[in-house]
Amino acid sequence: MTARLITKNESKEDTVKLYTLEEYFLLEETAPYKNEFNNGKIVPMAGGTYNHNTISGTIYALLFMLFFDSEQQIGIYNSDQKVYIKDYSRGTYTDTFAVVGKEEMYKGGNQAIVNPTLIVEVSSDSTEKFDRTAKFRMYQSLPSFQEYVIVSQTMPIVEVFHKIDDNKWQMTSYVGLDKTVRFETLHVELKMSDIYKKAKNLQDPQSAIDFPEGEGE
Repeated sequence: MTARLITKNESKEDTVKLYTLEEYFLLEETAPYKNEFNNGKIVPMAGGTYNHNTISGTIYALLFMLFFDSEQQIGIYNSDQKVYIKDYSRGTYTDTFAVVGKEEMYKGGNQAIVNPTLIVEVSSDSTEKFDRTAKFRMYQSLPSFQEYVIVSQTMPIVEVFHKIDDNKWQMTSYVGLDKTVRFETLHVELKMSDIYKKAKNLQDPQSAIDFPEGEGE
């Protein structure tokens, strides 16, 4: 895009170039970093922390190997695979997700999957609220979406939301390295000690409850 001066009666918003999803796919193939597609806008993604990348990579690896030789039609995908959310015109990357059955690609192409069954997000203090609210609502617009897993990157806490019916989700919390997390849609379990095996400087969940940050200040 050629740079130009913005006139007095023209806001910066007016100069933002909007792209089609197909243009975004082409640009993303050669982009030096990941970007999300948000209703025509291309938005750069922030880089993850060591714990974020380690935990999400571990979950992907553990799930991938569980189904590597399986005859079940279950695909496990890492954070390099795009998901397209039609109702929000959103192209995004999850930390890990699974498709039970045959994957469906946007317009039969090879860029974005449109039917994730299970989605895993590794949250930080700055992303947790968004992961629990707006992002969760976006994912719920996908008819295939049945299970949502939010994983803390600072302490051993995993919360699993499993769809019971169209208007009801059941949450199960797992706290502590001695617990085992169950993924209902995949019918598998992962040990918390394995999920957090390579993570560094984990906080004690009980200490966080007893002495919440900022209390008394």
